[in-house]
Amino acid sequence: MTQAVLRTTRLELVPLSLEHRAFTMMLDTDAQVMKYIGYGKPLDHQQAIEVHKWLLQAATLVPGFGCWVGFAGGDFVGWWVLAPCQSDGTPQQFSNDRAEFGYRLLPKFWRQGYAKEGSRELLKYAFQDLGLSEVFGETMAVNVASRAVMAACGLKHAYTFHNKYDNPPPGIEEGEVRYRITKGEWTSLVPVQFQQLVGRQAHTSTVEDTEAPVTVNAAPYDKEAGVGSTQNNTTTSDDDTSLPSETAQRGVKDMEAVTLSWSRAALASVLIIIWIYVLANGFKYSILASLTPYATSSFQSHSLLTVIDIVASAMTSAVYIPMAKMLDVWGRAEGFLVMLGFATLGLILMAASNNLPTFCAAQVFQSVGFGGMTYSVDVLAADVTNLRNRGLAFAFTSSPWMITAFAGSKAAEGFLEHVNWRWGFGCFAIIIPVVSFPLYVVLKVNLLPGVVLFAAGLTVFLLPFTLARSAPEGWKSDYIIAMIVVGFCLLVFFVIYQVYLAPVPFMKHTYLLNRTVLGACLLDFVYQMSYYCWNSYFTSFLQVVNNLSVAEAGYVNSTFQVVSGVLLFIVGYLIRRTGYFRWLLIVGVPLYIFAQGLMIHFRKPNGYIGYIVMCEIFISIGGSVFILCMQLAVLAAVDHQHVAAAMAVLFVSGSIGGAVGNAISGAIWTNTFEKALVRYLPESSLSNLTNIYASLPVQLSYEVNSPERIGIQKAYGYAQTRMLAAGTGLMVLSFVAVFMIRNMNLRNMTQTKGVVF
Repeated sequence: MTQAVLRTTRLELVPLSLEHRAFTMMLDTDAQVMKYIGYGKPLDHQQAIEVHKWLLQAATLVPGFGCWVGFAGGDFVGWWVLAPCQSDGTPQQFSNDRAEFGYRLLPKFWRQGYAKEGSRELLKYAFQDLGLSEVFGETMAVNVASRAVMAACGLKHAYTFHNKYDNPPPGIEEGEVRYRITKGEWTSLVPVQFQQLVGRQAHTSTVEDTEAPVTVNAAPYDKEAGVGSTQNNTTTSDDDTSLPSETAQRGVKDMEAVTLSWSRAALASVLIIIWIYVLANGFKYSILASLTPYATSSFQSHSLLTVIDIVASAMTSAVYIPMAKMLDVWGRAEGFLVMLGFATLGLILMAASNNLPTFCAAQVFQSVGFGGMTYSVDVLAADVTNLRNRGLAFAFTSSPWMITAFAGSKAAEGFLEHVNWRWGFGCFAIIIPVVSFPLYVVLKVNLLPGVVLFAAGLTVFLLPFTLARSAPEGWKSDYIIAMIVVGFCLLVFFVIYQVYLAPVPFMKHTYLLNRTVLGACLLDFVYQMSYYCWNSYFTSFLQVVNNLSVAEAGYVNSTFQVVSGVLLFIVGYLIRRTGYFRWLLIVGVPLYIFAQGLMIHFRKPNGYIGYIVMCEIFISIGGSVFILCMQLAVLAAVDHQHVAAAMAVLFVSGSIGGAVGNAISGAIWTNTFEKALVRYLPESSLSNLTNIYASLPVQLSYEVNSPERIGIQKAYGYAQTRMLAAGTGLMVLSFVAVFMIRNMNLRNMTQTKGVVF
């Protein structure tokens, strides 16, 4: 077999060719690199050429053997080699089941874990792909750093030997050492690593954890083709990309245990299961979005849609912080299962509810459950991908939304016409557990005071913005003022509790104050706030003002799912190719503001729906960029130990933004829509004002182009333009957020371990 291209988290190892000669000569003529090689000094030009020829020849002696040139993000790092060794008893022949390994690295890449990373990939190739029985390496006995790298790769000291040299290099009097590892020993490393991961074995850093290079007899002047220096010793188990993090919490350890021991097929199966879950969740979202106005209308409470959203958003926001700790401490699987229980209970209660309070409570359970499940899935997607590919992975797991955008809306219309809205909710109490439980199965083969403060504070603070209109004395009502003051105080106490009183804060303060984390969270907050300033009544607007059916309104409202389903792949690919993501935000923010501003102009009664769809497409492009880049920003700013916490902070910010946006939307709606109805409805219809204001079916019962329908349409237009104006104005804050985010190169960063995408 020919040499294969090898890849690790950070390295791409390419078979050596003639065009790489300048790279190998760069190493051979470097004094630091050659300190423990040959005669302890750099080679001259001709000698360096001879070494390159020898390395090329190594690939011709035994199939699959040879030298690989390593690159990290396009930069030359060094080379690694599997060199043939002579067969025992037959000096003229080379063994096809034993090899000598080695490497050389440029000094600027020392102490960064590249030597171990490349060597371990080479050992994996030797034993797993070539089926070798043994691999060994040699170095000078005084080269402590090189010996430590071999030990860290699993090789054990076999013996010390002494050779005679005409011009012996310094330190050769101590002799040379051979380290070796057999296929059986290499195979046995996986369960040992797994035990270390879940904390069943203690690990103590020793000199064997240090980083330095080593390799083989590459030419007549090369006693050893490796590099290294005792000055390069650095005790760093964190650089060990093949071993789990001992300091990580249980949930992180368990997840790293899975990725270190599973196969590519297992990784693919997890991503497919996530895709199926997102497909079912997308159907649920699309159908419930279309049916909820009809459910609330059956309780004569259509205008209180935003009250439900505010309570649900506030409670969902509160769940992300304990959810992050739950995922880290209990485990990914356990946290996901708990949220599945909440979601299923919520769906059952929604289907069985007979009044608005019950429906609102059910919506809280459903929203908390699905918010937690989606958050868990996003954390899991971060666990099983590296930063460079994470955009593409998120794009893949989000692609089902393209399907559900159309199918879900049509299904909602079918429930209304042939069954009822209750079964539209109830069927997912069966479907969701069935498609979600396999993910739990795959993953399975002290925050309570803070939660109460946060959930109560956010809910109590935001509700008055919607309820004030119906209060006896409006904003002057005692309980409205009290709710705002009490809610604000509870939120302040929550911050004080997290900083000074919590036994274990959910996230390090250094990360919470990181400008990139803050910028991404501010962007998510502003984006969600701006979006929900107008979106809650959008499907009702499309049916009443643009005369669309339930399914057609659902199609338009699902434009984002369709566009983002395609665009996320493009955005993920662009990030993978360039390594950067902030430039996409610089493009996306102005486009989003422009499109939302255009929506103000096109929100006219009986207007051409094509213009609204066009604006929705532009909004979807900007939103797709936001969703992906915000997540990448917070994930790139923290280590793997704090991935869940960082995602929690981002999700909390977005959910709070959505709750604030719904509060603004509700405040504008309740203070403008009814007054506009009084102004635009014919006098003969004012006696039915209460029913028109409270029920979507009543609004739709009036014939298109009738005076009553036109008056209702004008009232919708009056309220919606003001909602959009508020949202567009608030989006200007996103420019500040974008420039708070550092322009990081994801190509040069690694975060996860094991078999990941």
